[in-house]
Amino acid sequence: MPFFSVVNITEKITGICKDPDDDIFISCALSAKAQYVVTGDKALLDVKRYKKIEIVSPAEFVKFIHEI
Repeated sequence: MPFFSVVNITEKITGICKDPDDDIFISCALSAKAQYVVTGDKALLDVKRYKKIEIVSPAEFVKFIHEI
């Protein structure tokens, strides 16, 4: 599994995050068909979930990884 990949934004959303500048991260995750957005950003963390994307803190993600 690669550490990163370049993603073309194919699904652009707006009005999901309190901070409109953060919507791009959800758009990117949707376009990449990601399961998680890992962030420390409060506005993104407040969303918690968008469609099938879980928005979690680094600590939550590490906990999840250790459980599988």
